[in-house]
Amino acid sequence: MARYIAEGVESIGGIQARLRCVPSVSTTCEAVEPDIPEQGAIYAELDDLRHCAGLA
Repeated sequence: MARYIAEGVESIGGIQARLRCVPSVSTTCEAVEPDIPEQGAIYAELDDLRHCAGLA
């Protein structure tokens, strides 16, 4: 769904979409999980939210 939204956003000239994710809810202690996943989409960071014009 997010990819379809990004395609729609980018169909407008001069607009760029960024796909980000949030950490999964897990029983694993966050202290042993990597800050950035080794594969897959990168996590959203505070600057991604500060500099966005919209959020879906």
